[in-house]
Amino acid sequence: VATVPELRIAFSLPALLRGRVAPAAVELVAPRLSAIRAVDGTFHLDIRNDTGPDDPAATDRILTDLVTALRSPPDPTEPLGALTSLRITDAVLAVENRQTGTAWTVPRFGLSLARDASGVRGTASADLDLGGRINRLDATVVYRVEDGGLGVTAALADVRPADYSQIAPVLAPLQALDVAFGGSVTLDLDGDLRPLGLTIDLTGGAGSLSLPGDLRVPVALVT
Repeated sequence: VATVPELRIAFSLPALLRGRVAPAAVELVAPRLSAIRAVDGTFHLDIRNDTGPDDPAATDRILTDLVTALRSPPDPTEPLGALTSLRITDAVLAVENRQTGTAWTVPRFGLSLARDASGVRGTASADLDLGGRINRLDATVVYRVEDGGLGVTAALADVRPADYSQIAPVLAPLQALDVAFGGSVTLDLDGDLRPLGLTIDLTGGAGSLSLPGDLRVPVALVT
């Protein structure tokens, strides 16, 4: 069975006054999460224990049901119809992309989502462990009710592209670029998590470009 070291639940007072127990806010504290992009492109997120869940589909449904309830209109007839807030704090996230055969670990992950009249808004933070160097990412998340789309804007500071070269073979050329960037990246996705647009606003500092097959010595990059 999947385990969570600590689970905090706040219940809806109006529902309690009507004789119903309905969560209004749920917080998962220090869970172990697994995010998998399958070969067919589908995405699965579940809660794991040290030996893996007895029923992966069941744990997949736990988070799916929470997120689905949060982005749906309030419904007093549904068990999660009063949910307005979902938080995940101090999680460890294992990421596996089976399309590219790559995997990495997020040793510290946090997510805070809240429903409002236009959809779901929130923030996310992650410490990415890429070859022993920790990259800190902070992002805002917006889910749009009208089209089911998702917007994510990540704020970046002291990010080195070479650190990401191991994530997927297509990113291997980034190893040649030794420079730190700061700025933001905004990704717009449709309801099936397919990219609709990408906006990159980055500023680089001093560094170097190394192309052993084309350049005899690294090229210095100055600002």
